[in-house]
Amino acid sequence: MEGLEAEVYRLCDSAQTRAALTHQLNARQETEVPTREIDSAIHNLLNSKILLSLNGKLLSLGVSPHELSRN
Repeated sequence: MEGLEAEVYRLCDSAQTRAALTHQLNARQETEVPTREIDSAIHNLLNSKILLSLNGKLLSLGVSPHELSRN
């Protein structure tokens, strides 16, 4: 996994709303990431069954300590 999907996955190591996730992505990129690209990354991760959507929040299902240290 790389690019935006990897970034979304790492940011969801704790439960995130889409709004919070979008805000964090835009802050990290220092530019506005198109909503359709974020939605596509989320969709792909959900379909891969490595991201969970529950009660309006997104949560990665397995993030290694190595990945967490990259934040």
